Amino acid sequence: MLWISHLPTASLFLLLLLCFPGQNGGENEQSTDTVSVWEGGSISITCSHSENQVGMHLKTIIQPTNVFYVSEENTYIHPDFKSRLTYSREGSNLKITLHRLQESDSNIYQCSKYILSEGHHKRLNGKVTIIMVKGIAIAPFYTVCFVLQMKKYFQKKKANAVYEDMSYSSRRSTLVRTNTYSMDKSVPAGTEH
Repeated sequence: MLWISHLPTASLFLLLLLCFPGQNGGENEQSTDTVSVWEGGSISITCSHSENQVGMHLKTIIQPTNVFYVSEENTYIHPDFKSRLTYSREGSNLKITLHRLQESDSNIYQCSKYILSEGHHKRLNGKVTIIMVKGIAIAPFYTVCFVLQMKKYFQKKKANAVYEDMSYSSRRSTLVRTNTYSMDKSVPAGTEH
């Protein structure tokens, strides 16, 4: 399936972003990244971490899926991402990397963190990342064009032949023998045999 077929979906992604304002009295940190990547590529999403955080969640918004959850006690990775997701802590952030992306992975991804506030768990929505995975179906077209250009480059070119007439009529001030290849069979005056 060509990535162009996902353009209506991309428009829908952008419209849906307007529907997700910060919640919980503006305590959410909302930033949005839009990333376009080729099928088979990788993308990293960095989620921020806070002091009294008890868990971190990465979910998709369109076709909602709990992609990843990590806490002090356990870790969950959705089966579709089990062999394609890695994560690491970098300072106060959690870096989640999705590998071997497929067109079906195109979605809006959102980090959410769970904090302990006044004895209750509170969810804070964080960074939003729009991921567009482009299919590689168009690559064979570029390969064909490249091969045709290379073929044209290496084709044998016709040699440019130049014939210069060195007969008497072209060189008036010098004495020249008659050109045996000339079409004119007449002999110039003064050079008779």
